[in-house]
Amino acid sequence: MGQYLKIPPRVLFSAKLWGALLGAAINFGELDSPGFPPKRVQRLVIDHCSAVTMNAAVMGATVQSLNSSAVTWALAKDLYGRHGQYWLIPVGIALGVIPTAIQYLIKRRWPKVQVDYIILPVYSRWLISGVNSIIFSTVIVGVITQGYLRRQHPRWFRKYNYLLGGALDGGTQLIVFILAFAVASAAGKERAFPKWAGNPKGHADHCL
Repeated sequence: MGQYLKIPPRVLFSAKLWGALLGAAINFGELDSPGFPPKRVQRLVIDHCSAVTMNAAVMGATVQSLNSSAVTWALAKDLYGRHGQYWLIPVGIALGVIPTAIQYLIKRRWPKVQVDYIILPVYSRWLISGVNSIIFSTVIVGVITQGYLRRQHPRWFRKYNYLLGGALDGGTQLIVFILAFAVASAAGKERAFPKWAGNPKGHADHCL
């Protein structure tokens, strides 16, 4: 968006730095608020797939994930070493080269096969994500913008694609903020939201 709006690099960097600092302060205050105490966060994370206490809007999974990563990588030798319980994780980094190498060989052997349009890191990221409800909407937006607008309306795509992306991101953040306080328990009280296909009974990601 900064490049699209032709914002000077220094101004853009300063704005992003200020946003990061402000966001950190707001997140800290939110986690320390009466409606979002640390004990509640821990309970919700433990019951991540429980329909009783689960609330995906305020469960703090990202915070707990960063905390867990910091602890585990501090013990990398014992956890990820040759005799560690999770030795396969660093090995997986090397194994990840294999699918990309196969993709490269296919493209070299059959140049007309458009396997280079398959971005493997993007798809593999979805396989390990804890929140999968975004995949369907992501695919729909991608098909409409990249599959239809880019081919059928290239001038509109070049002119407004970044603006559309910024609008979708901003609108999503705004509605999540409103729903967190109006419906979810970010304000201290949770209000039941009607059940439908997009809000099924239980966990929205169908945790097992």
